[in-house]
Amino acid sequence: MITIVLATYNREDTLPKSLRSVLKQTHQDIEVLVVDDGSTDGTEQLMKAITDPRVRYIKLSNNSGASMVRNRGIQEARGDYILVWDSDDELYPYALEKIISTFKQQPTVSIVSAPARILIGGKEKTYPHFSTGEVMLADILCKKLPSNEKVRVARTNVMKQISYKSRNIDFLVNVELIERGKWYHLDEMLADVHNSPNEGSLTSSRKKKNAQYAIERASHLVGFLERHGAYLKAISAPRYADYCYGTAMGLLLAGDVKRARCYAHDAAHYHIKMVPYWVLYILSCIPCGSRLLRALY
Repeated sequence: MITIVLATYNREDTLPKSLRSVLKQTHQDIEVLVVDDGSTDGTEQLMKAITDPRVRYIKLSNNSGASMVRNRGIQEARGDYILVWDSDDELYPYALEKIISTFKQQPTVSIVSAPARILIGGKEKTYPHFSTGEVMLADILCKKLPSNEKVRVARTNVMKQISYKSRNIDFLVNVELIERGKWYHLDEMLADVHNSPNEGSLTSSRKKKNAQYAIERASHLVGFLERHGAYLKAISAPRYADYCYGTAMGLLLAGDVKRARCYAHDAAHYHIKMVPYWVLYILSCIPCGSRLLRALY
């Protein structure tokens, strides 16, 4: 059985279509967990009208954000596999059948993924292809797996070991998954993902400032670089510098100047042509740099 964790917030207009795409799969051995991040529209009434025994509705009392919603769904999952999905996106009818078939053909695999067609304001965005086959740690660290890799199913015993972290660092989920199991990718579109220009978080109404998000992400990025920084530096110094820059930005905004300076130095050193990286390093070296960055940010 596959558990589909369907995260939602105020999506009464798109949720029915997304839910239908899941319930009409050719592979019918499913459990659907609709996890509602405290919607204030008609989502609850809509869900109460659904009598399909495969569907469970979980409403959070407070609006907690996408990460909390997805983690709650993962915790509640009863299936052998888990797909984390969003309530304005649609799976193709044969998507889950294709994924399960791949697991059967590749019994040592723990994660199977496939791309989705990304529609932004109704217009399709193109991405490079990642060939069918095994995904390696280096592919994840260097972000060679394209951003339209949206259909991602993991064995439950692996998925329950990981958690979604802060906003906009879902790639850390990919890192945690590949640390725990073999990953196989299918180069075949299996879904449509609908994005709106400048769209905010799907499951949260909170509008944190960018500075707050940068600070929130920094602690997770520090742990990531402590585990994989040396290897990443060896295989792609510019990519290592990119991660160091994001880490330094959050640390400096938080006032952790000493650690920020170390990461800012590496960002500038390993990606020497990036002027913003040098600017950040200079800010980390002057007495009022943290306050100045907060004022600019």
